[in-house]
Amino acid sequence: MLLIACSPDTPEVPASRLPKDAGMEDPNWVPAGIQWRQGDVEAAFAEAKASNKPLFLYWGAEWCPPCHQLKVTVFNKLAFIERSRLFVPIYLDGDTERGQKYAARFGVMGYPTIVVFNPDGQEITRIPGGLDMEAYMTVLDLTLSDVRPVVDLVDTAVTGESLASADCQLLAYYSWGEDNEGILDQYQARALFPILRAACPAELTAERSRLFMEYLAAVAEEQNSDQPDSLKGKEYVAALAGFNEILADYTLVKANLESFLGNVADAVKTLTAPGTAEREELIVRLEPILTRIRQDEALPKRERIYTARARVWLEQLDKVDAAISAELKSEIQATVAWADQTTSDRYERQTVMNAAANTLVSARMYDEARALLTAEIEISGQPYYFMLSRAELEQEANQPAAALEWYERAYHESKGPATRFQWGYNYLTGLLELSPEDEKRIETETIRVFQELENIASNAFYQRTRVRLEQLEQSFAEWNRDGRHGASIRVIRAGVMEVCRRIPVEDESRQTCEAFLDSV
Repeated sequence: MLLIACSPDTPEVPASRLPKDAGMEDPNWVPAGIQWRQGDVEAAFAEAKASNKPLFLYWGAEWCPPCHQLKVTVFNKLAFIERSRLFVPIYLDGDTERGQKYAARFGVMGYPTIVVFNPDGQEITRIPGGLDMEAYMTVLDLTLSDVRPVVDLVDTAVTGESLASADCQLLAYYSWGEDNEGILDQYQARALFPILRAACPAELTAERSRLFMEYLAAVAEEQNSDQPDSLKGKEYVAALAGFNEILADYTLVKANLESFLGNVADAVKTLTAPGTAEREELIVRLEPILTRIRQDEALPKRERIYTARARVWLEQLDKVDAAISAELKSEIQATVAWADQTTSDRYERQTVMNAAANTLVSARMYDEARALLTAEIEISGQPYYFMLSRAELEQEANQPAAALEWYERAYHESKGPATRFQWGYNYLTGLLELSPEDEKRIETETIRVFQELENIASNAFYQRTRVRLEQLEQSFAEWNRDGRHGASIRVIRAGVMEVCRRIPVEDESRQTCEAFLDSV
């Protein structure tokens, strides 16, 4: 029997109960109020089995804005704290010892990722970020019932069987972007989501709409690929009808809020042709919906801010290089000022001001974005995050010297081994792109980034760090595509091999390390 989901109006834990220094310097910080287990993952799974409780794994990082969003919209709610006692909650930070190694085991990559396991250690589901409190509680209640893992539910639906309401809820609120089970490797997304939607009861309109939006995003991704396959015939008619169904019901828009705001321009691009009356009519229809979201005080500030970014995308859909309208520019300025003046909580501010900066950059309002980021660097508990944003802004604004200065500063001030390697990766790729002839600096800084990993060599090259390593190698391959930097490649490789030799021979990350630049 399912527990009743709690209202999103559940009172929050008072700010005074949050530690004043939380998240400022300590990479092992965890949200207050919940009895998070840390460090010993094996002990947490053993406890879950012994107590016959599901295990709730939160994978995050102290600097990530969506993680801060969870802290202020979910983790500090009394209802969630109480419900967490029915689980074994464990917090795994990407910078903790063996954090990336465990991440590879569980297949978690992006921050944040929430995974729920049954007491026997089998993965049940992954919960996406951006859900409101009511949806979060619904999914948690489902995992406390006798529900099958998501991967089994997909296999059932593909055979043509109908699904129970609880099954469809779990599928609809699965984090498809963090699909560790390889479901979307086995089944083509564009074909799978209509099957899942059709297998769900008609009365589950919110759940069916979420599956539809996953389908539409998959179509848009295909259309943006090298071999686009546009919607035609009955599939086009059904897709347009499905999108219009969501637009006609604000509750369905809210059920898909993050996807809606993040993909609305792609949806319009997918469903209409450039310069047509149909496209203009659809954009006009979206205007009052975006206004309603922006004015909805029950919604998180981040989503309300991102209505302005969605408007930027829609304005520039058929005129990419055109400046935004004066009216939209004024709206963005007012929105950013409102966000700044009304957001004092340090966790909420990390995500809110990040959204504001992203919106300003999308509108090419670079001076305003610089001012915002400069202010946040002064007051943020994780200023290096905003320094990296500043570097990316300067690079987009075609200011290479300023971009490199900020890439370097962001790297030097970042904290935590995995974070520092990621920030180092950004610094190095910035050097390769913006100062490709400065071979000596590239050699020195690359070796320095790797030498920092010596103290954690046996845990160095897993998951996010491994991905960054592979991406860095691709950047070096592009830099040396004509062979002009072969001597520098050899110097860098020799320096990196010194680090690799400190990794135990039996550790698989040694092979990963030793392969770096081997074929470049």
